[in-house]
Amino acid sequence: MPTVLFIHDKPRAAAKVGPLLKKKGFEVLEAEQPADVVIVDSGEDSVARASAALEKRLGEPGRVIVTSKPQDAELPQGIVHVPGGKLVEEIVRLCGPASENAAAESATNVEEIIRLKAAKVRELRARGVEPFPHRFEKKDDVCAITVAASTLQNEERSGKRVTTAGRIMQLRLMGKAAFFHLQDKSGKAQAY
Repeated sequence: MPTVLFIHDKPRAAAKVGPLLKKKGFEVLEAEQPADVVIVDSGEDSVARASAALEKRLGEPGRVIVTSKPQDAELPQGIVHVPGGKLVEEIVRLCGPASENAAAESATNVEEIIRLKAAKVRELRARGVEPFPHRFEKKDDVCAITVAASTLQNEERSGKRVTTAGRIMQLRLMGKAAFFHLQDKSGKAQAY
């Protein structure tokens, strides 16, 4: 995993860019130590601090980046100026092969997860357990139920069992009682 070291006076900048780099597979270092890429973001002092980072061998020439520099200032050899908006793209470009390895590892992890899940499904089926068991057959339309119920008197029951399915369009909870409207392609019915 490629490493990135921030040398800054503004913690907000590192807080913005750090999570983006982590998503791309980079490790963002907290302490001053050698890294694959060094980013210096300390305003007018950036070039001097970047030169010091090169002298301390915290980063290799060409991989020490300053995000700001005085206008018309010459940068010492080995230091690169990259504006803040293009920082993540430049770091990915500099560490291209390493970030591709992170993507390959991620793809391998996905393939491994799929393989494990498929093995679990096979194991469940071998034990006689269907992993996706629910199947429901609708036998009656909602409209047919309302027509059959229209012949009944208040509180009267027919004793006939029906099987239907639809979308609950309206649900009213009233303490221990609940009313809802069930709707399918044939119509809508109220249920208690």
